[in-house]
Parts: sequence; C-alpha cells; structure tokens
Amino acid sequence: MNTLVACLILLILCILGVRKVRKFLVRKKQERLEQEISNDLSEEYPNHDDSTEFIDWVEEMQLDDDIAKKRQLR
Repeated sequence: MNTLVACLILLILCILGVRKVRKFLVRKKQERLEQEISNDLSEEYPNHDDSTEFIDWVEEMQLDDDIAKKRQLR
C-alpha cells in the first residue's frame, strides 16, 4: 500500500514538473521570437518611429493576418 501511494505521489510530481518545464520552454521560445522580430525591425527600419513606410508595412501585415484568420474560420 505504501508503494502504491509513493508511486502516485511520484507520478503527480513528474507530471507537474513536465508542465513547468513546458511552460518555461514556451516562454523562452516566445521571448526569442520577440527579440528576433525586434532585431529584424531595427535592421529593416532603423528610424521606424518616423517612417510612413513602416506604418504601411505594419498595416499590410495586419490585413494579411486578418485575411488568414478569416480563411481559417471557414
């Protein structure tokens, strides 16, 4: 009986550990992606605060994203 309880506790701890590791990895992946996007924007549009070209590009990306989402819903 003690062995069964110990195995269940160990199983629960393993599951919780795996979930924590997965959350950590997903968060790190998201941070790397955001950093990469930021670097790409800095290279492509060094003065993106003043650039109408940058605003046009962002609006185009948003429009493309909206279209892709609408197609997925169908």
